Amino acid sequence: MILSARLLLALALCVSLSLSAFAQQDRRSANMMITGCQYLVDDPIAVTQPHMEAADVCASAVASILHYGRDLQGNMAFCPPRGTEESDAARVIVAFMKAHPDRMKERFDLLSYGALRQAWPCRH
Repeated sequence: MILSARLLLALALCVSLSLSAFAQQDRRSANMMITGCQYLVDDPIAVTQPHMEAADVCASAVASILHYGRDLQGNMAFCPPRGTEESDAARVIVAFMKAHPDRMKERFDLLSYGALRQAWPCRH
């Protein structure tokens, strides 16, 4: 009985520490998004089930960013060429992230706006 109580306590402690470490990761960071975006860039058709969720999260985030790009003001605005798809924007974003590894802890959306603005500035 004492052994099983100790085992249960040890298991609860391990789970608690694991959840604490996971909670400390910023799931909005470029660091957390780059893997899914890389799958989207490499070959979105060939993404296998274990990686599909990460690729879908990136595709959804990039689709939202593309949707609002022309409506943004100031240093956030960007103007992608007509017909730009999520995978095109993801390619630009991944290249930017790889060129700036020191910025991987930044929020993915803000980093993406900067990457896309650099690639596709608006010409008014």
